[in-house]
Amino acid sequence: MPNAKHHNQRRLLSGPAGCGKTHRVLDEFQAALQNQRDPFHEGHFLILPSAEHTDRVITQLLQRGSEGFFHERITT
Repeated sequence: MPNAKHHNQRRLLSGPAGCGKTHRVLDEFQAALQNQRDPFHEGHFLILPSAEHTDRVITQLLQRGSEGFFHERITT
């Protein structure tokens, strides 16, 4: 029987360049990481299309003041 505490949500954002997709994803990912009790919990992750995108997202999260325990949660 599935655990009712865990929700498998997947979301696909699409739209033209510059419409706010990355900003929204970073806002939601950052909030999810900040709201979890266990900083090592593996329940939140981002899958991106390339290593370049991964590096860019990590840089953006660090510039926003996020703690650094998310590198393995952002992958291709």
